[in-house]
Amino acid sequence: MPTQKQTFWEFFWSIAKSPLAYLHANPLMQSACASGINMWCLFLAVLAQFWVFLSFFILLAQTYNTWLVAQGRISSVRALIIGIGIVIVNFAALSLAVLGQFWVFISLGLSIWQYVSLIRVCFSKGAYAPH
Repeated sequence: MPTQKQTFWEFFWSIAKSPLAYLHANPLMQSACASGINMWCLFLAVLAQFWVFLSFFILLAQTYNTWLVAQGRISSVRALIIGIGIVIVNFAALSLAVLGQFWVFISLGLSIWQYVSLIRVCFSKGAYAPH
């Protein structure tokens, strides 16, 4: 739980590590909670972009798999099993990439939530200081 003797970053990190625990806390902590959720969304969005890049190599693996069959180096059954595995991995990777783009809308909602928390703190007469 945050205390008044903490620096801003100590206060923020204490909430950002597990922000969902502060969803119904006071407005100051809810504001940090929104930033913490956004931090984790940012992590997922960056990971999603990595998967888009990785998708090229997944498709390259499928091309190699097809080439191996055409050259007679592996059986059709083995290639089909490998191929479905590649399709599943690619689907999962690109699903994560789409989810990463969805975080943009979540971030907008979080910023509105933070602004409402700011309004509540501004009009509260100091009742929301961390303790």
